[in-house]
Amino acid sequence: MHFFKASSLLLSFVMLSSAFPKAPEVHVAQNTDIASRVNFTAFQIFNMTLLSTALPNISTHTLSFNFTDPNSNGTNTICNASWITAPNGTNTAPMSYVPCKPTNITTELFLWQFSSITGLTSFALRLAHQFSDPVHYPPPYSEIEYFSDVNVTLQCADAAGTCCKLPVLIAPIDNLAN
Repeated sequence: MHFFKASSLLLSFVMLSSAFPKAPEVHVAQNTDIASRVNFTAFQIFNMTLLSTALPNISTHTLSFNFTDPNSNGTNTICNASWITAPNGTNTAPMSYVPCKPTNITTELFLWQFSSITGLTSFALRLAHQFSDPVHYPPPYSEIEYFSDVNVTLQCADAAGTCCKLPVLIAPIDNLAN
């Protein structure tokens, strides 16, 4: 008899405890989202300039800009590349990464590339910055690379499009790797 009373009492406690809300279960994988740990500041692009020279069968183009990453204590560099286009469809614009001018920090690298080109004054860029950030990413994962895909529309000073500019471009960080 005591066995049945003890069993029913135990069963009552079990049923009653299941009625209480449970504490949420936390899984490590759910809390590793980098965006919840680090506030990203967008890349800043200044003084973007496209200079073009048209010759009878070929045109030369040079794109240059200042690239700043506030996430790495505001380090910055100058990026540029030249390419040619021709009436026959030739276009040697850099569709793979071009390194920017090296900074005084040997462990960092700024890169850029065209990801698409609609026209000389309308295109998309992919910007990348690789650097060491042991504060947010402890070793051995302290080497981090931020990326931004951004659309660009330049304003030309003349109808021929020989000098086109964009004073400031804010490029939000949309991807990272380490």
